[in-house]
Amino acid sequence: MFDDVRVLGNKMKDVVAMLRRTVSVATVSQVDSELRRVKVTFAGGRIPESDWLSVVGSRTKGVNASWNMAVGEQVLCLFPPIGSMVRGYVLGSLVNVNARPYTTNPDKFGIQFEDGTLLEYDQATQTGVLKIKGGTPSIQVGPDKVSIVSDVDIEGAVTISKTLDVTGNTNIGGNLSVTGTVSGQQTATFMGTVGAAGYGGPVSGGVAKMQNGMEVSGNAEINGIATINGIPVSVDTHTHLDAENRPTGPAVSVRSASLLSRLLRYLRR
Repeated sequence: MFDDVRVLGNKMKDVVAMLRRTVSVATVSQVDSELRRVKVTFAGGRIPESDWLSVVGSRTKGVNASWNMAVGEQVLCLFPPIGSMVRGYVLGSLVNVNARPYTTNPDKFGIQFEDGTLLEYDQATQTGVLKIKGGTPSIQVGPDKVSIVSDVDIEGAVTISKTLDVTGNTNIGGNLSVTGTVSGQQTATFMGTVGAAGYGGPVSGGVAKMQNGMEVSGNAEINGIATINGIPVSVDTHTHLDAENRPTGPAVSVRSASLLSRLLRYLRR
């Protein structure tokens, strides 16, 4: 009878041991990234390495969330129904002194990768951040604006409905079409041909300087004084008194003024 009790007691110990292993803390020893499964070892070394254990994920069909565990990661395992190591599951990883959360801010939800890359949202500031390797390039999206610290290549069309402020240089390799007003406070330099179609608004502002000549195919209207080779020529239709207090005639044309200036230079020889 005592022998039977002793045998029953040993069996109960085995059952209790298996029940204790139903939920166990283990360490990842091997990773199968294709089937998202791992093998684990247990503290103490009494139990050998487990068989392949499936890692519980959030989604696997339709919307597929993909990530893999790393060797040395501490995990929580489930071995149903009575702690047999033949079949089991990894429920998730555990935070410990060697693997702490990257932030302690309760308002932040994010993912930090091994190389420092950060994808994060702060619900307190309503700001989302993507930082490559923890620095730049970076994108910050807030409730009022988006900040990008990086070179940007855009292959599609871009529509801007409000003001575009550019503090650096602008290079345009194609055509530039402007349907509104063009205004500026600095010098405009053109290396090629500059043409005006004649429809739309007038060209106004400061002095326009052209070093390679100007050709006008249509009419030119001048409401001031034209200076040709250093000689000012008025094209206003007015009269005034000359040096002998005699009224002058109407202003001469640009062509007449040119001929007159040539005649005066000839007589001075």
